[in-house]
Amino acid sequence: MTKRLLTIAVLVVALALFFALGLDEYLRLSTIKAAQQELTSHYRRAPGLFIAGFMLLHVTALALCLPGAVLTMALAGGAIFGPYLGTAIVLTSLTIGDSLGFLAARFLIGDWVRKRFANYLEKTQREVDRNGAFYLLSLRLTAAVPYFLVNLAFGVSRMPLRIFAPVSFLGLTPATALYVSTGTELGRIETAGDVLSPRLLVWFTLLAIAPLVARFLLRGVGKRRLSPDS
Repeated sequence: MTKRLLTIAVLVVALALFFALGLDEYLRLSTIKAAQQELTSHYRRAPGLFIAGFMLLHVTALALCLPGAVLTMALAGGAIFGPYLGTAIVLTSLTIGDSLGFLAARFLIGDWVRKRFANYLEKTQREVDRNGAFYLLSLRLTAAVPYFLVNLAFGVSRMPLRIFAPVSFLGLTPATALYVSTGTELGRIETAGDVLSPRLLVWFTLLAIAPLVARFLLRGVGKRRLSPDS
């Protein structure tokens, strides 16, 4: 209980400092657009330090579940670092931030949720044990599902971090690469709707369905191989 209260206190202090230092301004698309040239100049003068600061800001915003932590920072990464380095940087900080959110959910509320909803979760837990990686991959590929909800849902499950982190990395790659690439033309983007077009959401939905279809087909093949007739 002491460790849990200490963790909550640290999160509250981190959230207060984040807003007190005005770092939340850099999670707004308008701020990034206005300061793009200045931020690029800072990056060129001290690339290593700037990348470290960018990733720290991104990871902190993700861990605190702040708005703009995903889309705005991905667009900013493309505008400042370019499509390839930007994708690598944003994808790495995304995976770290989501993993911290996953661990925070498990450590802070996991026991309470499992005790409170034990009867309901038992069947769900068995399904996650069997097919959890495929479900996680599908949710990561679906850009319409908030990342912090995915972190929360799997944080209270029995899925280990050694599976959660690499599967998340894989599932986050397509959307991240797209957002970062779009950020290279930041001057033409006014709102999030300019990025998340209906056609794009349909494409992400198809990507999300693919792992589940593959899982269904693989299970069908496995049953046929184990049947007496085969």
